[in-house]
Amino acid sequence: MSHGQSGGCACLPSSAENKTPLQENIGSLGARIGVLAILICGVVFLIGLLIKTKDPEYPDNPSWIYMILIAVTLAVAAIPEGIPLCVTISLAIGCQEMVAKNVQVRKIAAVETLGSASVICSDKTGTLTEGKMTMTKMWSGGLEYNVTGQGFDPTKGAVFRAGVVAAPGSNSNRELGVRSTLLAALLCCDTQLFLEEDPSTGERTWQYRGNSSEAPIVVAARKVGLPEDIVSQYRRILTIPFSSSRKMMLTVTEVAGRTHLCEGGMALPPMTRSFTVCKGAPNWIIQNCSSILRADGSIDPLSEAEKQQINTQVVDAYSDLALRVLAVAVGCIQQPPLDLESEDISVDQKFEALKSGLTLCGMVASMDPDREGVQESVLAARGAGIRVVMITGDYLKTAIAIARRVDILQDHDSLTDSAVDCNMLRPAGDDQYLCDEKIDDMTSRVRVFARAKPADKLEIVKSLQRQGLVCAMTGDGVNDAPALHEARIGVAMGLQGTEVAKGAAEMVLTDDNFTSIVKAVEKGRAIYAGIQKFVAFIMSVHIAEVIQIFFCVVVSMPLMRTPLQILFLILVTDLPPSIALGMEPGERNILEQPPRPKEEPIVLGWMWISICLNGLILSVVIIGVYVVSLQHYLGVVFLSDILEKKKGTPSEAEIHDIDMNLSKARTVAFISLVFCENVRAYICRSFSEPVWVDLCTNSVMQRAVLMAQVAMLCAVLIPFFSTDILGLDGLHIGWWGWLFSLVGPAATLVLCELSKLLTKWQMKRFSVVV
Repeated sequence: MSHGQSGGCACLPSSAENKTPLQENIGSLGARIGVLAILICGVVFLIGLLIKTKDPEYPDNPSWIYMILIAVTLAVAAIPEGIPLCVTISLAIGCQEMVAKNVQVRKIAAVETLGSASVICSDKTGTLTEGKMTMTKMWSGGLEYNVTGQGFDPTKGAVFRAGVVAAPGSNSNRELGVRSTLLAALLCCDTQLFLEEDPSTGERTWQYRGNSSEAPIVVAARKVGLPEDIVSQYRRILTIPFSSSRKMMLTVTEVAGRTHLCEGGMALPPMTRSFTVCKGAPNWIIQNCSSILRADGSIDPLSEAEKQQINTQVVDAYSDLALRVLAVAVGCIQQPPLDLESEDISVDQKFEALKSGLTLCGMVASMDPDREGVQESVLAARGAGIRVVMITGDYLKTAIAIARRVDILQDHDSLTDSAVDCNMLRPAGDDQYLCDEKIDDMTSRVRVFARAKPADKLEIVKSLQRQGLVCAMTGDGVNDAPALHEARIGVAMGLQGTEVAKGAAEMVLTDDNFTSIVKAVEKGRAIYAGIQKFVAFIMSVHIAEVIQIFFCVVVSMPLMRTPLQILFLILVTDLPPSIALGMEPGERNILEQPPRPKEEPIVLGWMWISICLNGLILSVVIIGVYVVSLQHYLGVVFLSDILEKKKGTPSEAEIHDIDMNLSKARTVAFISLVFCENVRAYICRSFSEPVWVDLCTNSVMQRAVLMAQVAMLCAVLIPFFSTDILGLDGLHIGWWGWLFSLVGPAATLVLCELSKLLTKWQMKRFSVVV
């Protein structure tokens, strides 16, 4: 259907498609309440006509006119006008508060969806770890080396042969394998090292610009004495960047006229014109090598047995230490197999021609420390019923070691069931995934996916969400965008993320930190719980209003308040506490509760019982206050008795006194109701805990109640506004009226607190964790 056919005005924008599930839920609730309100209004109107209810102020008017006024009053009381406004304000304030937790919410629906998150799929580098890699080990020519130093400072640290006691001041910086491996890797890097000055302190620190995996290589190369500008001495002919399918980066550099790669480096065969370097995943690099560089500079054939030995004794051993391993292989080209600088030849064709027949030069292994607080956040997520899944491009053993370190995997977990290589998702080839049932069986138990591609992320997300789980997925690259878009909660990285990834996500982490996701989930739960609290508060108030008016009509008492008074109560004295409830801090055990089912209604079964019970308590208390006030000021309670008094009163002054006394009784009930609703606002801060628990932790509530009290005092004390507009008279109710109005909130506090015992029982009955 076109926009013009949809029934809306073509000149105005439609916001229907922008509604969040919560807003749709609230809209549906409001529609049902509206229909119910119309039915109640109709019933009350008919009852009033049948018993011929009269207006006590204008007894000569026909009954149907007065009943129309009552029906309108009842409609105003029944329809919760403030809920949509409070929901919007609560979500908007929640988005603003999340900025302080390093989370930018791009789509407001994510705030409410966070409370339902049951799985968090997280990248490793930069999210679970700091993304500040430091090289600690390297291997070349069958020899293992240790690299000392911390961070990105190239002036501190050196390379030492492992297992050898070095003489003071000596190191392995000049060894052929070390210099050849590091320079080759440097020729396949696009990362730069520089000194940055802090403008506030003037302190200068070493930083890098480029890829976090390449930074340790640049730092280590400087540690062994390779000049800062050495890369500029080699003209790069070709660059094939790293991709998730190739698992390596490849460069070709011009070396014509050189006999050695560098001073103290490997010898180059005669007539070598170009030098190929491949840097990437060890298993992919090693399988494309046919020879190996030895420690003495010789090059020998590389057998399958030796490949297996290197994978087991070097790659697996480093991976078990949670080190990220990159292999470096080289190739010497006398005559290029094709025109490397031609744009008519595709990158894939060039890659296929250059990637094989390489010489394994060495390996570098870097440590990426865990982010502070990640382990605690993973445990908090587990306690909240949220499964944390790590998806990484790292080698499986590296991924397992890191997952154990941050408690994603625990000691009792079976590695065969909990950690897999993503090749198991597509055993028949890159584009041929297992059937949905098999993938679902795998994703239901696995918490670590290694050697993952962006396409694997998409399949994992689809599988988890087929199982009814609400998935939060992190990503930073362009290729991550489909998975971020597919996930119910796409989480992009703010520091390292691309604009494409940010555009596909619902929220952005400004610090790229996993702990911020858990904090956002906690805040999302608190926001949703706050919305539930003010919905319960507003609904109980409206139910009480309906009961009070219905009672007055049925027992033939003067109407307790006018439509304008009800609107004033709802929009002026009730709205500030409602908004304050939406900003209520999360309860202490909010992360000990299971995730909220995504289709769960905003008002649960046990909440309806609590709402109706509290509405009934409020009604009984205020009706009692009103009845006593009528008896005190008028000496009668029922409408017929008031009309009889007016008929037997000869003077206009006495009739006016009767109307003024009726206004006083309504004023006492009005004041008491405001007090009661303010007490109810405090009681609604928790469905199960006593009102005095964390009584003053929400400073917004104190200001909101103060505002409501000021508004109430203005309504009953300001001349003209009080008497002529609202029909109230607080100036003449006397000390008795002010003191008696306090009976209502005292009774409300006691009875509503007692009702929480029933609410607790109902919560347990409905299987809710208290």
